[in-house]
Amino acid sequence: MGRVIFAELLGRHGDVTQRVRVERFPFRVGRAYTNDLVVDDPHALAEHVVVEEGEDGSLTVREGAAPGAPAGAERRESLPRAGEALLELGRTHLRLRDRDFPVPPAAPIVRRTAPIEWLFGHWSGTLTIYAAVALVRLARFQQDTWRETEWVAWVNPALWEVSLLAIWAGGWALLTRLLARRPRYSAHVAVAGLLALLSSAIDEGLQVVRFAIPSIAFAQWADVAISGALAGALLLGHLRVAHAGSARQRAFAGVAAALLLFGVRSLQLVSRQPNWVSVLPYWSRLEPIPVSWLPRESVEEYFDGTKRLEDELAAAAEKP
Repeated sequence: MGRVIFAELLGRHGDVTQRVRVERFPFRVGRAYTNDLVVDDPHALAEHVVVEEGEDGSLTVREGAAPGAPAGAERRESLPRAGEALLELGRTHLRLRDRDFPVPPAAPIVRRTAPIEWLFGHWSGTLTIYAAVALVRLARFQQDTWRETEWVAWVNPALWEVSLLAIWAGGWALLTRLLARRPRYSAHVAVAGLLALLSSAIDEGLQVVRFAIPSIAFAQWADVAISGALAGALLLGHLRVAHAGSARQRAFAGVAAALLLFGVRSLQLVSRQPNWVSVLPYWSRLEPIPVSWLPRESVEEYFDGTKRLEDELAAAAEKP
């Protein structure tokens, strides 16, 4: 039996989109239909690669010159046994591997825990995210509202936030469909929804900080820094779900997004309050939600305590 190799066309992320077993030589690859492997790439030559077998069984790979290259720019290389060759046909990547090319050991299957799998992959998890986002928005609206309002005013903020989440996740799902052939809508809803819930929780923590400490600048800069970090985490999560780029590229994009938002919000903050004390910020809440949950005295208990304190002060004043 003669030499056997495999010709593989690679996708954008290095995944194999087409694999052909090659047992007869010469083996031709190119855009023309006379080739053994036809490449649908307008930048590839009509006959771009030819794999030829020598009398001793050795294989030689001859790659045609790219358009615009000088005459005689063809490239030749041998394909060693148990080896490989990586070639570019225009914008298409071709990999030639010998039949005896060693493969790494089988990777272990890392299964997600059941709650994460349900949250990122099942329609009921998506509905749960939507419900949680709507309920949190209603709770925040109730905390911000100190007058009677009609039911429409209560429903509109929750519907608006859920609609924005659906549109945002839908856009990322469309992009994922183009890149990875699977929209993964539920996963994008989970990424955006969980970060939205985390943002609400952090905002409540900042409300406690604003209520407890007098430093206005600290609360403002903490808000700017956290919003930048959340923006970077949001982009990183969506890119990971979409399998866009390598891990390093995704991390770089997330850091860049975080720094960009931090810079923009910092400029806005400095331009609005140049000396930090001339304009005092107005918080939309008199007190944060955790503080409002603390046990309180009734009106009667408050005035009873005031009366007792008044009596004690009067008694102290009468003493010589």
